[in-house]
Amino acid sequence: MDDRLNIILSPHFDDAVFSLGGLIATAPERAIVITIFAGTPAEGVAGRWDRRSGFKSGAEAMRARALENEAALAVLDVPPTGVINLDFLDRQYRGDKTLIAGLPSTIAETLCEAVRRHGGPANVFTPASAWHPDHRLVTDSIIEPWRAGELPEMDLFLYQDQPYAYLELRRRTIAPLRFAKFVIPESRRGVAATPRWLGFDDARATKKREAAEQYKSQFPVMRPLILKMIDDFSRYQARAARLPSRHAELAYRLNQLAHS
Repeated sequence: MDDRLNIILSPHFDDAVFSLGGLIATAPERAIVITIFAGTPAEGVAGRWDRRSGFKSGAEAMRARALENEAALAVLDVPPTGVINLDFLDRQYRGDKTLIAGLPSTIAETLCEAVRRHGGPANVFTPASAWHPDHRLVTDSIIEPWRAGELPEMDLFLYQDQPYAYLELRRRTIAPLRFAKFVIPESRRGVAATPRWLGFDDARATKKREAAEQYKSQFPVMRPLILKMIDDFSRYQARAARLPSRHAELAYRLNQLAHS
């Protein structure tokens, strides 16, 4: 990548590290990690995922996960000024599966303000997958102002968000690593998506894994398997792209098509 600021939109606390931990570790001084659904629900509210993870309430879960996120990003040497948590509520706390009226536009305004606040050219990374509704909501919210030309100094990238990228490929084929170039979902069509391989070395790969290990409340049973899968994925992608580095993450630089 270039020497611009890397602003990573992370729907939940672990998404940025799982998906772009290598990129973050390579240039932590230029990383801004914005977690969108970091709001704490009212006391007494408990989501299904919270209960499965052993928490009594959503408030307890979010406090623990915020601390895990701070620890993970500290492992990657991201300064405290590069950690931004927004107050939007996770889908499991929003009451039902439909979008709250006005939520996409509110997220869009907040993200645009956060990007502009840092000033100057920036690379902004947002999830590629439409698998999780919160991921889709974040990306739809930033794509619209980008299409409208409201962020002229911003280059927009869709990053291969893990573990959803693997799960999406696994649904398509029994050998997902053979198809590691993630297919852009239909909802992202109307733009040209150019693959950008983000290579990193073993030392950064070790830091990424150590950072991912900090999310101890997430995937408590399957965490070792998921972390191994992410590591295997990065090794395969580096080999497939014939990079000199042993590991790689994948993002897609977007350009609008004519008359899109």
